[in-house]
Amino acid sequence: MKRFNIFFYLVLFALISGCESTVPKVPTADVVIVQVNDIYEIAGVNRGKEGNLSRVQGLVDSLKKIYPQVLLVHAGDFLNPSLIGNLKDEDGEKIQGKQMVEVMNAMSFDAVAFGNHEIDLNYPTLQKRLNEMEFDMISANLLFKDSIGMRPFRQRERSISGYKNFSVKTESGIKTLSLLSVILPYNLKNYVHYEKVSAAIQTNMVGLEEKADGVFLLSHLNREEDNIMGEKFQNINLIMGGHDHYNFCDTVGSERYVTKADANARTAWIHYVSWNDASKEFLSKPVLIPINSAIKKNVEVEQVIERWNQFASQKTSVQGYEMTNVLVNIDRPLDAREESIRSQQTDFGKLICEAMASKYDTADAVVLNSGSIRYDDLILNALTEGDVLKALPFGGGIKGAYLSGADLLRVYAASEQNSGSGGYLQVLQFPKDISEYGMYFVVTTDYVSSGREKNLEFMKGFEWEQPEDLAENENDIRKILIQYVGHSAS
Repeated sequence: MKRFNIFFYLVLFALISGCESTVPKVPTADVVIVQVNDIYEIAGVNRGKEGNLSRVQGLVDSLKKIYPQVLLVHAGDFLNPSLIGNLKDEDGEKIQGKQMVEVMNAMSFDAVAFGNHEIDLNYPTLQKRLNEMEFDMISANLLFKDSIGMRPFRQRERSISGYKNFSVKTESGIKTLSLLSVILPYNLKNYVHYEKVSAAIQTNMVGLEEKADGVFLLSHLNREEDNIMGEKFQNINLIMGGHDHYNFCDTVGSERYVTKADANARTAWIHYVSWNDASKEFLSKPVLIPINSAIKKNVEVEQVIERWNQFASQKTSVQGYEMTNVLVNIDRPLDAREESIRSQQTDFGKLICEAMASKYDTADAVVLNSGSIRYDDLILNALTEGDVLKALPFGGGIKGAYLSGADLLRVYAASEQNSGSGGYLQVLQFPKDISEYGMYFVVTTDYVSSGREKNLEFMKGFEWEQPEDLAENENDIRKILIQYVGHSAS
């Protein structure tokens, strides 16, 4: 495989507003790649100030006015979770990522990786979404599994490949750029099989090294694993990753990089790629682009987004919610990221638990399964009713019961056992000194009290009661949180 130079430059406002006089010389490139990852909100976040997929496409449109070939890639996680995904259409069927597919179909995605949240869907739904996609999914280590055996997933009547090749015209001729993709074995479902990541890369690299002029990894691994793969496979020239929800650029080996953007398209990486046949030296300088109001929206994509926004507003309005209503302004982010809430106590988890406790005269302990929180991002500047709905899309009531100290200790032990999964508990007021012979009033959700959470099946054996002063239709964790935050802020 031939070595080549990659130059990363920021083309500032010329790409956005066309003010060429304010910009230094535009960099040369044979192909430009725009990279995003972990996107669940089509219309952006922070009350629309950041992100928005129509802006991402607008950035691509601007680049295409300058460069002959521009690729748009996504490093995985988009079908789930989201508020819209949990709403139902007129036939009573959950949306489950259909809105993301329609928006992404209106864009110019060239290759998309599987993320662990794509595997949240059951197989029939995932296959339906795959068949609706007009862009190519790739994965080298994700296989479909059934009673017959294991084989690649299918998309539009073809087997999904582990990589995708692109022909790039250069001054010295046509070059082949290969995008290879892998996913971390995080979401264990009965219809999937994960090949070992390193083995899948090795198997594919054997063939790609012979015919490709460059190999990039479109990865959905965690940061540590991406760096390990970069060190292990020296012929992977760049790793464009997902899964981690914050932007960074790590150096691996000799001047090679791992780049990840902020979740929900708050930022994107731009990679300007050029081949230099005269030099075997590999040079690169990654540049991060903020996706905000400075970027002109693509009209066609925005129309699809607006249609889905109207759908969400109508559906939630019927339920008594106002999406844009600001409950409280906040001076620091509330952490609702999955990587945080499923392994440690967070401020957002504590806030929900405080709201739950407010509905009882006394609460010795409040426990909330982190899997019920599906925002998977930071909440910035303000908490709105829409944020609450996005964070707690399943809703559900709360209940309280007396548990012995011995049983409460079992709850705490189960939470530690569930660390890293949705069964890890966000808590409030766990007594510092729990006596196994004491009695404690514990508040939790309908889901946990019914014994449906892993390692907490014993919870269904207690006499749970609803809050006395709360009407049946008001016993919804979303309404409880909205009321609590609104009252506290007033």
